[in-house]
Amino acid sequence: MKIFDSAILDLPFFNDEHRNLADKLEKWVFTNWERQDNDAEICPRVRGRHYTKLLGKEGWFNDIIGEKINKRPDLRSICLIREAFSYLDDLIDFAFSIQTLSSAAIDWFGSAAQREIYIPKARSGDIIGAFSLSEPEVGSDISAISCKATSVPTGFRIEGSKSWISNGDIADFCCVLVRTGEGPSALGLSLFVLPLSDCSNNTISRFPVDFIAHRACANFEFNGHLANVSSIIGEAGLGFGYAMDVLNFYRVSVGAAAIGFSRRAQHAALQWCKRRQVVGGTLLHTQLSQSKFSEIELQLHSSALLVARAAWEYDVGSCGGSPRNSAMAKLHATESAQHIVDEALQLLGAIGLTEKSITAKLYRQVRSLRIYEGTSEIQRMIIAKGMKID
Repeated sequence: MKIFDSAILDLPFFNDEHRNLADKLEKWVFTNWERQDNDAEICPRVRGRHYTKLLGKEGWFNDIIGEKINKRPDLRSICLIREAFSYLDDLIDFAFSIQTLSSAAIDWFGSAAQREIYIPKARSGDIIGAFSLSEPEVGSDISAISCKATSVPTGFRIEGSKSWISNGDIADFCCVLVRTGEGPSALGLSLFVLPLSDCSNNTISRFPVDFIAHRACANFEFNGHLANVSSIIGEAGLGFGYAMDVLNFYRVSVGAAAIGFSRRAQHAALQWCKRRQVVGGTLLHTQLSQSKFSEIELQLHSSALLVARAAWEYDVGSCGGSPRNSAMAKLHATESAQHIVDEALQLLGAIGLTEKSITAKLYRQVRSLRIYEGTSEIQRMIIAKGMKID
């Protein structure tokens, strides 16, 4: 089974360590190929817990979570993992991405005590994390957050709502961005890590949310929840910067997941067109089909190059990563994935619309990529800002 494009992996953006990882991933996907069918009828929330534990047991978090204190993991490796996992199963990729994303703020900016409490168990998959930024009236403009933490003698009292929290209804802990008031707008936000295992006094209420791509997600309502001062990650008032560091880094990997979905759609369409008989031969040999596949290939290569470049910059670039290039990678890969999956479904025709067809599944799964971790519109704003347009 070939998931990765060897021509891309042979570029100077990657080294032998990454190429060996790609081989390992392809073997792992082949070994676990039947999971997508065998687990299909299991509740996504149950699958989320199971997959997080599985990935921890098999060591897929080892080099990502807690590898080096206060240092970023290798983003190119994360991208390769997400590309392979999304090719296999949306929920396996989801379990990997949310666990690593939710652990990052603690890993990079947290205290030694916070790391000791959360990181080893997150790495093993024994506890599940969530990362909460959005609110009912606040989406991409994170600086407008209104969920508030008021100082009290015992620490902080948190009041307000948070929305669209991935893993929210199965998480054991959550990193939450709230307003503590050290300054105006983004300057008054702090990042807290809150355990969710003991909310018996109803100070945190969780409400499951169902998306078109089924996965564990919830909204939170904080009703005077008391948090210790030791729950603040890093320094009070600097939470916005911490959250942006995490999002800009992991945003590139969303593009990698989009590539995985796109390749799966491409391969499914190719297999169908090779055997689908039409007048004069197979569907693959018609000029219209070849035109579609050439466009898919062009979009895939463009996405792969943008993602590889952005990830390489974060890993070895002398000035760190570029939010502009991160945004370009995410934007192009996710928008292209939507088009590629749609074209693949069009090639399959009516069979591609059936509930259990791979294109129908991909159609539901790929749509959210253009929304979370910054909408496509926000990515365009980041790109324009990076151009320093006067």
